[in-house]
Amino acid sequence: MATHLFLLLGLTTLALAYATQSSIVALQSRLNSPFYITSAYAYPQYTAPYGYNPEIRYGKIISILSFTYQCAMILMNASIVGAIWITANYLQNNGTGIREPGMVSWVLNGMWLAAIVGLGFASWGLGLSRRGSGNGALAYPTLVGGDYMVRTLYVVYVSIVIAASTSATLEAVLCWTGMKKHGFAGVSLFSSLPSPLFFS
Repeated sequence: MATHLFLLLGLTTLALAYATQSSIVALQSRLNSPFYITSAYAYPQYTAPYGYNPEIRYGKIISILSFTYQCAMILMNASIVGAIWITANYLQNNGTGIREPGMVSWVLNGMWLAAIVGLGFASWGLGLSRRGSGNGALAYPTLVGGDYMVRTLYVVYVSIVIAASTSATLEAVLCWTGMKKHGFAGVSLFSSLPSPLFFS
């Protein structure tokens, strides 16, 4: 069941992130401003804004959408790491009969997931408290670029995501190697996958 929960949360938050990012880019096409494609990167505004009207400001909406996008991305990153970890261990359990994940795996990956969520929302929450209000509200990428503490927390969060992803991938490789060495005869990668009809 944990595998499916991680995957469903990851897919849901990915869809939400794409929807909000598309909305942000659509609104920014009407402003004389760069296009923030991710929290850390923006394309410059090379052409005249489409439908530009200086009396119409979208600052508040873009700010809300940018924080919604970042929230979805934090949860998605945690879900991906969790899905890789738990799926690999369930594959090994199904293929070898050895009880997995073990206590060390639970503790280590629990710490990774807590660090991703904790640091991600620390940066997100600090940015939310400093974004301002009304149409003068700042978007999350603007705060990452201009606020030292928000940027520091964001960089540490990204570093933890990379480290946790690497750790989960290495554990998946070790699980697969263990299953090949100690697995039951005739068990393959696909035969050991949890059935889509029954939660593992």
